[in-house]
Amino acid sequence: MIRGRIDPKIHTYADLTYADHVVAAALSYIQGDNQRALDHAEPVTEDALEPCLQSNALLVHAAAALALRRKKTAATSFQRAEAIIQHYGLHANYQTISHADLDQLIALTGADTENTLRIHPVRRDLPTLTRRENDVLTMLATDLSINQIAERLFITKNTVKTITKNLYRRLSVNTRADAVHHAQNDPRLKGSSAT
Repeated sequence: MIRGRIDPKIHTYADLTYADHVVAAALSYIQGDNQRALDHAEPVTEDALEPCLQSNALLVHAAAALALRRKKTAATSFQRAEAIIQHYGLHANYQTISHADLDQLIALTGADTENTLRIHPVRRDLPTLTRRENDVLTMLATDLSINQIAERLFITKNTVKTITKNLYRRLSVNTRADAVHHAQNDPRLKGSSAT
């Protein structure tokens, strides 16, 4: 996707969309190239964009700044991301950064993280669940309705219902609360720092 937009003469990214910048920032963050992650996330953090893109960019920006020991920048970016995530109910976006970085950013900012902490254990993926099932499970841990979850994940209400039904079957539970409780207390998650 992004490779096709690299100008071989100048070795930089040209004409990237905001979505491309977020992807490039996330890839750079994963690869440990935190300065490049900051550079790619920066244009997306400054503009009032689609909230999902902007909050992901801000989270990567915060985590990369934290790794570069730029605590003030990290705190500011995380607080902005937190405000967007809480306002739009985009709690699944916390999966953009590692558990360790999320924990450090929460500690650094002292953010009011009631929803963050409530879903925090759920964001540790269960090995037997698909990514989409994990997304839905994370959203089920919030107070969002099925319709709101569908809107946030850009899928239909019926798709959320089907995924939820499959989750219940795979986790051997019958209710939303049981599914969230099971995920938060699954022994495979104890002490896990994987995202």
